[in-house]
Amino acid sequence: MGRADRTLTRRTILGAALAGALVVPPPVRATPSYGPAAMLRERATSFLAALAPEKRRRATFPFGGDVWRDWNYFFQARTRFIKPGLRLEEMSVSERDLAWDVAAAMLSPRGLEKARIIMLQQAYLASLNRNRDERHPERFSFAIFGEPAPSGTWAFRLIGHHLVISAVIADDTLVTVTPTAFSSHPNRMLGQRQALMALREEDVLARRLVGELTGATRTAALLGTEPIWDIVTVPGKERSLTKREGLPVGDLPAAPYEMALAVIDAFTAEHLRAPFQAAARERMRAAAQGAFFMAAGNPETGKPLYYRFHADTFLIEFACVDEEAQHLHTILHEF
Repeated sequence: MGRADRTLTRRTILGAALAGALVVPPPVRATPSYGPAAMLRERATSFLAALAPEKRRRATFPFGGDVWRDWNYFFQARTRFIKPGLRLEEMSVSERDLAWDVAAAMLSPRGLEKARIIMLQQAYLASLNRNRDERHPERFSFAIFGEPAPSGTWAFRLIGHHLVISAVIADDTLVTVTPTAFSSHPNRMLGQRQALMALREEDVLARRLVGELTGATRTAALLGTEPIWDIVTVPGKERSLTKREGLPVGDLPAAPYEMALAVIDAFTAEHLRAPFQAAARERMRAAAQGAFFMAAGNPETGKPLYYRFHADTFLIEFACVDEEAQHLHTILHEF
């Protein structure tokens, strides 16, 4: 699909429970899936089969229920850093290997790397005496929703502080990865791990994109110097942004346009393994033709910046939660 083609695509949400949780827009035409997901189902089945009954009970939930809808990856006063599911820290070595096999059936090497950096950040912050007794690099939960089977709908989720990775599978096909968030604190770890950066393109390239804009284009996209200090579309408010603001992505000059597509890739195709990457890139770039890009704040390195890409079939948000732009929250929703 070329830049001049502004035809929008919409995804038909599969699964009655998921449809009940979201207001589904009338489809213009069917959007292709991410592709066959039999490997994901087989590995999820192997993971569950290896668990003792009590562990299996804690790792499984109904699809579309309250636990599925509450994808909160933030620190919470009641549950602190504990999220629903079976945590890595509670698994044996063999169980952890099987859990990571499930994730590897969905994620690319870069996606796995991002997840593990976010986990390491917990240990790094604990070393700085920030909630030392509660942070742990394996305090991340694996959960299966529904029954993995060749037919029907089920889901997988990996969730913990600053991380939520979701996959919905229908009839052995990956149909959506919503919601997914790789968030980060600190995004650049100091000391021996100073080379580790969880969100590169999401932070660095997006700032370059805003910096490339000039004149009326910049005025249309950069809606003020005061950032929005967190993501807006938290659990229960996934569809709360009804108005698209900013500049149509298709109106961006050539170089910023390519940067915008690369940033969108960083939230989508980059973290999916090869069989899903091409489909992800195709569907997101097609939808980007009708997307709007807006930013607020300061695009200079180390300054707080907020931005979003808002399309008919997806919404991406990025927010700096601190003045140093090291505490970053993100979200990807598909509609």
